[in-house]
Amino acid sequence: MYQDYKIFEIIVVDDGSTDGTGQKVIDAFDFSLITHPIRLQVPSKHIQAVYGHKIGRISIKLIRKENGGE
Repeated sequence: MYQDYKIFEIIVVDDGSTDGTGQKVIDAFDFSLITHPIRLQVPSKHIQAVYGHKIGRISIKLIRKENGGE
């Protein structure tokens, strides 16, 4: 399938996992902590931290939050 989007954003959510997945993603993609405010569009438990990295035109974000219990 051919996609012609100008801007991509990949969002990964670590929903309070205890197996170290969040840290593995941070290490694998050399994420940096994002300190500026982010726009929340979906209600969720408390967000602990947001990390980001850019590969070309693709923005990747990791959101680490408290477990939602679902």
